[in-house]
Formats: sequence, structure tokens, C-alpha cells
Amino acid sequence: MVMVTQLGKYADVNGIKLYCEIHGKGKPLILLHGGLGAMGMFGANLPALAKGRKVIAVDLQAHGRTPDIDRPLSHQLMADDIAALIKYLGYGQCDVMGYSLGGNVALQTTIRHPEVVGKLILASTPFRRDAFYPDILVQQGQVNAAAAEGMKQTPMYQLYTSIAPKPEDFPQLLEKMGKTDEERLRLLRANNRHQSTGTHRSWRRRYIPTGTCSGDVWPPGRR
Repeated sequence: MVMVTQLGKYADVNGIKLYCEIHGKGKPLILLHGGLGAMGMFGANLPALAKGRKVIAVDLQAHGRTPDIDRPLSHQLMADDIAALIKYLGYGQCDVMGYSLGGNVALQTTIRHPEVVGKLILASTPFRRDAFYPDILVQQGQVNAAAAEGMKQTPMYQLYTSIAPKPEDFPQLLEKMGKTDEERLRLLRANNRHQSTGTHRSWRRRYIPTGTCSGDVWPPGRR
């Protein structure tokens, strides 16, 4: 069942009510936002993309209008959600574009469910641990529920509390994000050691066209 609201749709997939909006017409493009954000962080980029594509913008687990559920905030699990959403909406295959956290989810969607991905576009998505500036690694190590009070003046907090089903869950989101970052850095550390083996070789053999871009600006598109 898809529940239609004035703003978009909630799709029941994998036990989560995943909020998405569909803009424009043309070849479908899944658009995935960054951590502690929501689809709105794409700003003017979303309608610009919708001029020539059918853009399916998604709020990931515990972000934006999508509520949290009792499971880890895992790139792999969120990737499974996106693959299920693509099938749920009746598309055989979509191009998938992700920014930062959304880029990691897009990458995992491609690795785990290559049959539903046409092209992959990664924006500001690290593939190696040493792609991060050292101060960013320190900052990510401080993301937990205790940081919530100090973030109340940030755009991330203000966006979350303006649209989240349960605004009081922001500390819980930070706690889960901190654990997600720890797992991501662990995987990237291993990636530094095994860049030419295992998953990487298997993924490359699928020959999925991939584009990358880098640069971190809040929100993306603003100068």
C-alpha cells in the first residue's frame, strides 16, 4: 500500500515507511541525501534535475519525514530499502545518485542489487578512509546523543525538527549516526588494505557506468 499525502508518498518496504516524492517526467533517477539531512537539502538542484528526469527523492531511515525503526542505521540495510522501493514503485531499473551518506547507500545498492541500478552517480562519497581530512575524522568520532544539545543552532537540527515525525528523536538519530560512522570508517580502513580484492573486483565486473563529483557545501548547489 502506498499512502499519498499532499507532499509525497509513504511506501511500506522492509518494515519501514519510506517517504519519497516524485518530480518531473522521463527516465527515473533515485536521489539520496546526506547524513542528518533530507531531500530538501538538494535545494534548487532537485527541480533542475526534474526538468529532464523523473526524480524519485527519498528520505532515508530516521531522516526527514521517514520515521526510525528498531534496527541499526546501516548503509547495507538502507540500500536494501532503496532496491525494494525501486521494485515497489514498479521500475525495473533506475539510475541512482547519492550525496555523502546517500552516496554510500547508493554504492551499496549497486553492490548488493546491481539488477536495479542503471547508472551510479556519487557526490562527496569517500572510498578510502584517508579521503577524509583528519579534523573531519575527529568530528565524526564525536557524533552521539550527547552532542544533540550543542547542535540546536545548526541547519541539520532545524531541518530535522521542522519535518520529522518525532522531533524529539534527534539524539537517537545522532547516536545511530555515530555508530554508522564507526562502521563506515572500519570498512574504509579495510578498504585501504584490500583495495584490489573481494567486493571491489566483484563490483567492477558488473560494468555499471559510474560518475563521481566532490565538494561539500551546505546545501549542495549554494555558493
